[in-house]
Amino acid sequence: MNIARSVKKCCEKTALLCELLRYRSQHLLLSYSPIVLVAITFFLMFLAACSSKPKSVTQPALRPLPNVPLAVAEVPTAEVLDAAGAALVLGKASSILKQNSCGLVLSLDGNVLPLNVNQSTIYTSDDYDEVCTRPGYIHIVEGINWCSGTSKPNILGCSSNPGTCVVVVRYNPPASQDPQQLDEAILWLHEYGHTKNLKHRNDSNAVMNLNIEPAHLNISSNECSVYLGLTNATSSQPSQVAPATVEEFVRRVYIHGVPFEQAKRYTAAANVRTLAAMLGDHSQEQYWPNVVATLGAIGTPEASKQLVSFVSQGEGKLSPAAFRAKTSALVAMGYVLGQSGRQSVLNYLVKQADPISWSNVRWSTPSSSDTTDRDLTLARGAVAALGLSGDPKAQVVLRNLELGAPTDPTFNSQIRKSAQYALNESKAVRETGFDAYVIEKERLSDDPSIQKEIPKAKPQ
Repeated sequence: MNIARSVKKCCEKTALLCELLRYRSQHLLLSYSPIVLVAITFFLMFLAACSSKPKSVTQPALRPLPNVPLAVAEVPTAEVLDAAGAALVLGKASSILKQNSCGLVLSLDGNVLPLNVNQSTIYTSDDYDEVCTRPGYIHIVEGINWCSGTSKPNILGCSSNPGTCVVVVRYNPPASQDPQQLDEAILWLHEYGHTKNLKHRNDSNAVMNLNIEPAHLNISSNECSVYLGLTNATSSQPSQVAPATVEEFVRRVYIHGVPFEQAKRYTAAANVRTLAAMLGDHSQEQYWPNVVATLGAIGTPEASKQLVSFVSQGEGKLSPAAFRAKTSALVAMGYVLGQSGRQSVLNYLVKQADPISWSNVRWSTPSSSDTTDRDLTLARGAVAALGLSGDPKAQVVLRNLELGAPTDPTFNSQIRKSAQYALNESKAVRETGFDAYVIEKERLSDDPSIQKEIPKAKPQ
């Protein structure tokens, strides 16, 4: 019985030797002692094992992961992004996809392109469309104060939903806040997801969360399918803003701007003092854009006083974060005027809507010491604030600017275009009511599927 089982086992290895074993086992059983039979059997099994060759198995060729080359274009800024830097950001984004078993590689298409546009800070839909008609998929600008159909201070990313245009600012916090230096990759991957029609997800660790944190690295299987173009977007799950002190609130990283409805709750005088102290501390510069947006939402007389003082103060070349804070502060003044109708705020914005009024400012932008571009950028911020406020007196001013109210001829056409957009927004605010308008637009921005901003076709 043991010999038969051994023979059967051997048969599984090689048919030729098994035939030999069968023949030997039948005859040896008759003529040899059991000890000899066992020895011969094990010897033949050894030969079978040694002579058997593993079957040749043809391994299927490994399919390369889908590779999506993305062209990157950047306006001239102090934070120059070269090809190696852009490739690194896209490589980190690809690593996040890989960690989630999502087989997609994002790579740089060629070199970083120059982004030649009239305005490096986005205030209107025309500014956005101009950027998106330029070559590139990911476009890096100095500031974004408009997205999804409305003016809003300090936006980090705005994208066509769906489409082929991502507009972002540089966001690369120090290693002390972002040890793995992944935040910028999360921003790009988040906005790239929007161009594939991905929506926000209320998951504290999701890439598609409204906020950026180093731990926001999760991509669901459904989201992966959307990234790969295999399925349509899943339903939106807007993220909720957790309660926090005012300092904790402004230290968070809001991709689509500080949430107005939450920010306006910090009206206590102590909160305004805390924010004012942060504006006076250069070690807090990276949070200044959120600070000024929150002060605008608070809207008290002291808050508006801090905004006016902040915009003009300083000297020398500003950091990118400080410059974004200056332009964001002007748009945030629209929050103040819209909520209060305060005449002093209106007078300030009307005056500052003239580029000449900025000639005495002692600081320069990160990208240039040319005061002409600086003055026009700041004046356009004041115009945007007048429109966002919906104030009836501001509408009269905007009509005059649209008709070509006396300004320096150098700036006339740009101010007229800005005033035209601002007047249209002002009318929409008046029809809805200020708070309702801002909150509703914020909801639309939080769910990109509701409102799609599709830019003009790029020239071939």
